[in-house]
Amino acid sequence: MDALETNTDLSKVSLRELKPELHWDAVQLLCHRILVRGFQKLGIFRAEAEEAAVLASGISSAFFPHGVGHSLGLDVHDAPSASKPVPNPTIVRGGTDIGHEKFYEYLRLRLPLEVGMIVVRLIYCCRLCWSALCVESCC
Repeated sequence: MDALETNTDLSKVSLRELKPELHWDAVQLLCHRILVRGFQKLGIFRAEAEEAAVLASGISSAFFPHGVGHSLGLDVHDAPSASKPVPNPTIVRGGTDIGHEKFYEYLRLRLPLEVGMIVVRLIYCCRLCWSALCVESCC
């Protein structure tokens, strides 16, 4: 496995998981999990370290600072008030594992996906590859 394969896995797995009502934070956390596993295989993160401990440290955000993407608005990005409202009742802390807060620091979308929503995936650890997709009810 190399860094490009890790990047490809991020893209493929995250695309497979997309469906209405899935919170974008869940996609972000999934990508961090894949990144940690890939970097452990590459020796960038110690292989003997527990995945949960690496995730809890937030260190993977240094390699994936801007996150998985954002919603598409009238001017490339949706208005922050629409895609990352404050307060945001859709973000559940408590009993749900949402990962380290640094994973979401620069994430521009923090809402559940809806039918017809258009998001731009920016998945890059070693290269930039983006694509627009439309969330459909049949996903």
